[in-house]
Amino acid sequence: PEPAGAAQQQHQSGPSPKRPRLGKMGKDPTVDTNFLPDREREMEEEELWQQSLLRCCNELTDWHTMCDSAMHETTLHKLFTEDNYSLEYVFPYAFRAKLKLVLQEDVAEQRKHQDLVKFLQDLDPDGKKYLEQGFCLEMALFNLHQKDFNAAKYYAHMAIQKYLMVSQPE
Repeated sequence: PEPAGAAQQQHQSGPSPKRPRLGKMGKDPTVDTNFLPDREREMEEEELWQQSLLRCCNELTDWHTMCDSAMHETTLHKLFTEDNYSLEYVFPYAFRAKLKLVLQEDVAEQRKHQDLVKFLQDLDPDGKKYLEQGFCLEMALFNLHQKDFNAAKYYAHMAIQKYLMVSQPE
């Protein structure tokens, strides 16, 4: 039972306003929910932060931080084979950081990053082809360090050819 004046008050104010049509999930589509947590948006933001950190480390030549950030609880092999995002956006930084750390004169640092040598030795022909096409300069540096001068010359020549093709005016 309603209080005596409630029915009369509702009647005086007129019909109640139309409620918006609810979506499939029973939610009002006119309500802005951008402030609510969104897993996809959070992942995109996390990827942006990671990419920004890796770019900064690369520009600042901070190979240790770059390696730690790119290799966070993973291996070069996993980054190379896991998914397209890792291969396209994280692997290049991890590969470059590992190479730069191996090239340092510190023997302890070189031992710490021997997984780079194993990764390159264990690559299948498709993986080697991918590295030849995208990382020929890095492969030349690596082979110089390994004292494989023929391979270093081959990769250096590829890097020069790639540079010349990119820099030619159309």
